[in-house]
Amino acid sequence: MIANKTTISQKAKAFFKSKTWKEMLMFLLFVGLAFGFWVLQYARQ
Repeated sequence: MIANKTTISQKAKAFFKSKTWKEMLMFLLFVGLAFGFWVLQYARQ
């Protein structure tokens, strides 16, 4: 069980340091920004 936890934490650390995580974070940031602008436009009407 302890060995399983360490492998999971190692995989998690590797994922958060990887390029995939950074790309996903940038994509989610873009989606959040687009949603924010959509809400602002919707509120103005």
